[in-house]
Amino acid sequence: MNPLQVFRIALCFALTFVLGGLTGWLLKPSPAGWQDRPGPIPPSQIVMENLDARLRLSPEEKAAVKPILAEWGRKVEPVLRQPRRRRQLFELYAPRVRAVLRSDQLAEYDRMMAETRARFDRRLGRNDGSP
Repeated sequence: MNPLQVFRIALCFALTFVLGGLTGWLLKPSPAGWQDRPGPIPPSQIVMENLDARLRLSPEEKAAVKPILAEWGRKVEPVLRQPRRRRQLFELYAPRVRAVLRSDQLAEYDRMMAETRARFDRRLGRNDGSP
């Protein structure tokens, strides 16, 4: 056997152990208690965070919007994969949230709602912006 063949065999042997160790590390057992981690973030919480980030809601506004979004969230959860039904719920609850806001927030809220309608329209294959 020439030195090049010995080197190739040794390299394959070493590579086998390295890849085996890497596989073992990647497939290590999950830490205890991983099942107790919370699931996905509820849609109502995501909407609340977006509203707060863009509108800078006061504590009173958050308290007023939270039950509206909680009710919306309970109704939207079962229809997350039904964009037409989600659009209907959006159109039903958006005015209720708008009624809580200050006049200086309304322009930004209306922009947010227009963006959301445009996303729905793209998903539903519409171009007219109708609900």
